[in-house]
Amino acid sequence: ALLRVADGARVNVGSTLLVQGSAVVDLPAGATLSGVPVRPMLIEGHMGGIMGIGGGAFGADFASGGPAASLDILDGGRVTAYSVAAAYNLADVASVAVAGEASALELDRMTVAVNGQATLTVSDGGRVVIGDVMNIGWGPAAVGQVEIRDAESRLEVGSELRVGDVSGATGSLGIDQQAIVEVAGTVLVRPTGRVDVLDGRLEVGTLSSAGRVALASAGQLSIAGDLELEAGSTLSIGIHGAGHGWVEVDGLASLGGTLALAPAPGAPVHDELTLLTAAGIDGQFTVVLDDAVVGRWHALVRHEPDRVLATLYLLGDMNLDGVVDTGDVAPFILALTDPGSYMSQYGIDQETMIALGDINRDGAFDTGDVAPLVQLLVGGGSQSVPEPGSLALLGLGAMALLRRSRP
Repeated sequence: ALLRVADGARVNVGSTLLVQGSAVVDLPAGATLSGVPVRPMLIEGHMGGIMGIGGGAFGADFASGGPAASLDILDGGRVTAYSVAAAYNLADVASVAVAGEASALELDRMTVAVNGQATLTVSDGGRVVIGDVMNIGWGPAAVGQVEIRDAESRLEVGSELRVGDVSGATGSLGIDQQAIVEVAGTVLVRPTGRVDVLDGRLEVGTLSSAGRVALASAGQLSIAGDLELEAGSTLSIGIHGAGHGWVEVDGLASLGGTLALAPAPGAPVHDELTLLTAAGIDGQFTVVLDDAVVGRWHALVRHEPDRVLATLYLLGDMNLDGVVDTGDVAPFILALTDPGSYMSQYGIDQETMIALGDINRDGAFDTGDVAPLVQLLVGGGSQSVPEPGSLALLGLGAMALLRRSRP
């Protein structure tokens, strides 16, 4: 079936437009299809081919709204138009779903949440192709959310993908289940924008972020050009036993803001991991650990001219066996009382020794870390129940160090 809307014609739908099977909706320039009666809309000099998804009419009364509206493209259905504007008014709630093999939404431009709340979901092999610009969130109160799921699903954007907006609009893009998002041009992540690559790939021409970009342990970000991470931005990288998120930049990487590392149980310790590569790197991150893992891990990050590397350590794992238990008590005392012998015996440098022993995170390895180690052994992260003798030995070692340090 084919619904072709002639030049200048308008088609009004109550609340849901379902395009299913081999059905096709074609909107040439000058045509308008909307959930409610609308007037033709001018967008940056282009007239017509506009699909409005939302409860309220296009117009100056942005506060108007109506029932939630949706566009569902399923089981091979296809919609082509110049532009889709979802949730144009403040009170609008709109959703667009593209699901099923060969289901497609093909546009020049798309805004997910102009002023209201809107979602776009692409799954089960669906495909959305935006030839020019895509906005996720636009007006000050807009909330836009886009989710791309499963290995055969695709979102392709030509010139620019904007996530969030300087107006204050909130935007989020999620990529999961081995889905792929391709942006030939630029991705702009505003301060109110967020990109989560959970299990899949984001392939872009260039990326500039003042917001948050998060790569889970199976997330990949590939940039053909340059990367710019502004001072207020966050790059979060998940680390798991099976792998870690990574960023590959063919051009230059300008680093600012925060690198937030999120190790999971089973994450590799003592191995140097390459988190980011680039043709050249300017600047450095401020490094933090994800709130959920603070108190268990420590990370040492190195910024090289063409890469960023990280090594994870378990706090208190003084014998480097990957667990924190009573076997760490004697090495802990040795490191406190004779650091040179400890470093020689375990083949590590002073920076690594401090990273292991600075359990209270005050920047120093000293007797102030004894009580936190006891806490780890008793109930805050130890892999075994400490014997009383081990704790007594730890206390005696700390006392001996205190006596030695007195004039």
